[in-house]
Amino acid sequence: RARASPPRGIRTSARGVSKSPGAIVNDATSALDILQLAWAIALPSDAPSVPRSRASTGAARRRTCAMALRRLAKLLVGVARAREREAIVNDAAFGRVVEGALCDADEESCGDDDARATALEETARALGSLAPFELTANARGYLERASRTTPMPAKCASVVSWALARCGLETPSEVENALRGTPFRFCPKMSAGLIDLDELRREVGFRREKLTTRDGRRVDERRETCWMGEAHVGSYAYSGKIMEPVPMVPCVARVRDALEAKMGERFDCCLINLYPNETAACAWHTDPLMGTRYATDSVIVSIGETRRFSFRPIGSTDAEAHWVRAIDGDCVWMFANCQDAYEHCVMTSEGEENGAPRASIVFKRSLKRRAAAPRKKKPSTVDDRGGSERRSDGGRGRGGRGRGGRGRGGRGRGR
Repeated sequence: RARASPPRGIRTSARGVSKSPGAIVNDATSALDILQLAWAIALPSDAPSVPRSRASTGAARRRTCAMALRRLAKLLVGVARAREREAIVNDAAFGRVVEGALCDADEESCGDDDARATALEETARALGSLAPFELTANARGYLERASRTTPMPAKCASVVSWALARCGLETPSEVENALRGTPFRFCPKMSAGLIDLDELRREVGFRREKLTTRDGRRVDERRETCWMGEAHVGSYAYSGKIMEPVPMVPCVARVRDALEAKMGERFDCCLINLYPNETAACAWHTDPLMGTRYATDSVIVSIGETRRFSFRPIGSTDAEAHWVRAIDGDCVWMFANCQDAYEHCVMTSEGEENGAPRASIVFKRSLKRRAAAPRKKKPSTVDDRGGSERRSDGGRGRGGRGRGGRGRGGRGRGR
């Protein structure tokens, strides 16, 4: 990327900065205002003769540039901002801000391990949200090195892995190791180009229905839904609502077949959700009957508008959440004990420009019911009066609370 000259009226660090780097970001009212930060900082790649002003080096520079990227990501989120986002990420000033956020990310001067991991997570989330763009050679090297050398918990690693993939980079083994045992993955661009929202809305018969709340009230569901499945698939129920399956339409079957080719998993049913506006969302929940009626593996395909998608351990707070911006064509893969250990949600929009419709297809695989084998006769216990057989299991049968001891009835909603 060629380095552009600073815009007129913005004094560079060589001449004295008219505003502090932090003030530039805090006072900005547009993406272009934020990019003025690029000319108020000095980078390691700059000529040694460039004076370094206060808050333009080391940890202070990294924090300020990371804050700028977070503001850009939120400001430019959504399909309506696609052209503006493309123009911003292709500006040489953006490349300088990215370098500023990453160049010290693996140095001990940036704080303890927790502080370094938090900073990397926030920067990676912003970069993944703004991608695709061409990283400068310096920024690419900084990001790859920080991903390898920063000690990180799974909460950070899940976001870093997603961001690296969105930026076209490989996930290093250090990040994969940090993710070991985490029963979900964010999978960028896995279904990109396979389906669009207009096609889905033409082919799918969406319906908006009533739900029953935990206190017994009947309310309108904010999203529209449809349940599709092959002939052997039964109905799907949650929150007092029961949906009978309809056959998969061609556009949905096409996505299902593509996922099978990539993952080796054959899905035979799906819950399709349409979020028509900025207020439609899905609260924290777990999916019902995973591991009993449906296999534990499921894949969520995001279509249309970008929305924040989040996981958190059951019983925890938002501070422990793993979240990314799910972009058109991205997928979320849930497996193993995900529904027992984590709950998930889709958040409302982040602003006026983030209110376009979004849909998701939640692919599942039903556990086909087999015909019951003939029950072996157990020895009867007969009393003096010729009494009848007693079950050796005490009459309890196999009913119960399901996997992990958590009753799922009525809680699960899908995404």
